[in-house]
Amino acid sequence: MRRRQLQPLRLAAVCKRWRQVATTASPRLWRYVDIDTTKNARNQPKISILHTTRVLTRSGSTLLNIRLVRPFPAVEQEDADLLSNIAGVMHRCRSFIFVGPLYDAAARLTNLLQTSTPRLEELLLNGLTASPANVQVHHVRGIRLFPDAPLLRSMVAVSSFGFRTEFPFITAAALHGSISSTEQDDIAYVLGNSPGLNELAICNPVFAVSARGQVVAPNVEVLTVTANQESPLHFLAQRYIFPGLKGLHLYGAYNGSNLRVRYLAAVATTSSLTHVTITDLLAADLGFACTVVNGLNFLESLMIIRSSFAAETLQALCDALTRVVPPKPRKNKQAATPGQWPCPCLFTLQLLQCKFDESCDPQGLLDMISARLDAARAAASAALKSEGPPEPALLQGVLIRDWSHPDHVDLQSEIDALLESAGDESGGAPTADADAEL
Repeated sequence: MRRRQLQPLRLAAVCKRWRQVATTASPRLWRYVDIDTTKNARNQPKISILHTTRVLTRSGSTLLNIRLVRPFPAVEQEDADLLSNIAGVMHRCRSFIFVGPLYDAAARLTNLLQTSTPRLEELLLNGLTASPANVQVHHVRGIRLFPDAPLLRSMVAVSSFGFRTEFPFITAAALHGSISSTEQDDIAYVLGNSPGLNELAICNPVFAVSARGQVVAPNVEVLTVTANQESPLHFLAQRYIFPGLKGLHLYGAYNGSNLRVRYLAAVATTSSLTHVTITDLLAADLGFACTVVNGLNFLESLMIIRSSFAAETLQALCDALTRVVPPKPRKNKQAATPGQWPCPCLFTLQLLQCKFDESCDPQGLLDMISARLDAARAAASAALKSEGPPEPALLQGVLIRDWSHPDHVDLQSEIDALLESAGDESGGAPTADADAEL
């Protein structure tokens, strides 16, 4: 945003004519308002007030994108004037970013956070937790945050949420450092007060053992969780149920590898996942992850990032995607039903930035791809003859990055050739360029 805010100033510096256009004839050039009171000190509030007044005047009635960095709220009149100026234009603010401690003096910040925002669509609150020294303040909690925001669709809250208001139109929310306990449950509150929420991101949540009961969120379709070893994800699995979940994306470091796999296994029992991303898995946990993947009958896309493969875990992945479920015998001595391929809807597979042990053989991966492609072509032909459904789906993209093997110098090209050949024979159009397809 800082770069965009400087754009009209750079244009105005070209010549007198451009200065006139930039300052009077093009209000949209001034729609980005970036205020940072950290840059020194004593006279910074006065400079911010002067600059903010000019920008807001030149912006006319244009919708604004405001970023306010205020790490050390002051008690001087300049700070009050600065917040008052911003509050006066919040009715035409499209996106608002606030970075600073959620401590208040004389209710100045509270007044700003409770103004009318009928055009607000995006909100980011980075509530730094450090308390300012030598200032008598109180924490901004329990207020109705922007109660008039009918267009608000996306919200990011860093640190404890702490606000009590409804967000009926939000479709995406991200909570960083949220708290889940009987005293304060940020996750449950946002879920309960955002009925339209379908994308939720949780980063390093704090769980209290005292939390009781389950929270069911049927409308959430995409869940992203970033957690370290100190975040016990089994509490997340026990307390929050997402029956309508389609996309699950799990990020973290190696020390939380087992936690992420176990959470994937827990979610798989209550949801019909179609898109899964999981990162930083140890070889010891990849085998269990492959077992879980084998049972995801609706999976369309699988992405494994920065994980360590040994020969047996790579083979486990290949087996998980080719091991046909044994057929079930029918009663009255009828013929057994055909076995079902695992992950019959899988279209894309990506292994990105992964480490492969020297014992890993890419041929097993190529054989798995060939087997699924052959089965898809055969099943498609059978379907044309009304002999059964076409399964598994024809792979459209397989992307393997950062793997150099002496027997397969250009492994990605070999994979692309298999996919292109299968597409030509089936009449489809998978491209040989895996990056474009994925």
